[in-house]
Amino acid sequence: MNVYSNFSQAYVDLCRMIRDESEFVSAPRGMKIKEKLGVQFRIKNPRDRLPYIEARNFSLSYFVAETLWYMSGSSSTEWISRYASFWRDISDDGKTANSAYGARIFKLHPRIADGGLNQWNYVKGELKRDPDSRRAVIHIRTPDDSLHAVKDVPCTLALQFFIRNNKLHLHVNMRSSDIILGIAYDVPAFTTMQEILANELEVELGEYVHTSN
Repeated sequence: MNVYSNFSQAYVDLCRMIRDESEFVSAPRGMKIKEKLGVQFRIKNPRDRLPYIEARNFSLSYFVAETLWYMSGSSSTEWISRYASFWRDISDDGKTANSAYGARIFKLHPRIADGGLNQWNYVKGELKRDPDSRRAVIHIRTPDDSLHAVKDVPCTLALQFFIRNNKLHLHVNMRSSDIILGIAYDVPAFTTMQEILANELEVELGEYVHTSN
């Protein structure tokens, strides 16, 4: 596994890896890409979460907006589309985003346990009850997405939290990570959630691990 001090280091190396060491050239849904499967990396300091890379042109305002949108638990595209119109373009119904992670994490969602589970409260309660638990899992993509999602299929499979040595570690598993657009905002958003949960659990911030195809 590749280990980095911060996300900027990881992002530069991931871009180099895809450019120079890609395993396949494929074309899912007709879009030609370079691809590497089973990529995993670790970030030692998740607070150093922003990609400080001039060529990437990272939008701090969009990162803040997207993170606030996630934390609100909303799936409506009306507000977030003011910061990135692609949310409106990929909506299956023209009103909501199927891959609005916050709606699946912080609120009851019809595709999560038949709408009967607030996953954030679950993992927090599980780790308070048993700090050594390996059951603190938040599911994002579900089998229902295979039936009902058309344009907007969640890229993230699951987030798994661990408390070890009084530090909260986060392992994220993804079916796909787009190196140019998606991962530059996914990692900052997930590490922000990690830090918020660590604060709520009154433990230190641990490491971030990302596994993706």
